Amino acid sequence: MVVMNEMSAISHDRRVRRSNDNLELALSLLLDAQREQGSLEGITLASDDGLALATFGDHGELLAALSPQLARGTAMPVTDDLSHLLDAISVHAFVVDGAEFYLTLCGGDPSMHGALALRGMQGATRILRH
Repeated sequence: MVVMNEMSAISHDRRVRRSNDNLELALSLLLDAQREQGSLEGITLASDDGLALATFGDHGELLAALSPQLARGTAMPVTDDLSHLLDAISVHAFVVDGAEFYLTLCGGDPSMHGALALRGMQGATRILRH
């Protein structure tokens, strides 16, 4: 029988929390670098269920929530505000160890989105695998 004392439980909890904090920090730094490089208004990394893992700029949570539907081409009602936002974004889906993720870029030069997204997805893949 293994008994975990209180001190080792606290230590384990701190390591898990630090690991998660490091993951969030690494993803945030990656996205911020991509945002700066592309002069983007915003950039968001979302999970398959539309939760923002990291985001910079305006509308991050909204873009995260919409990215799975946008990537799949799912029909949805669009307001004027949303229509204006959708004109300036690109959504890029990628898979890491069987889990799907979405990188959404907003604003900047649309001709740069492909290259920025590729570097962002490569960086995110390296970070998410560690």
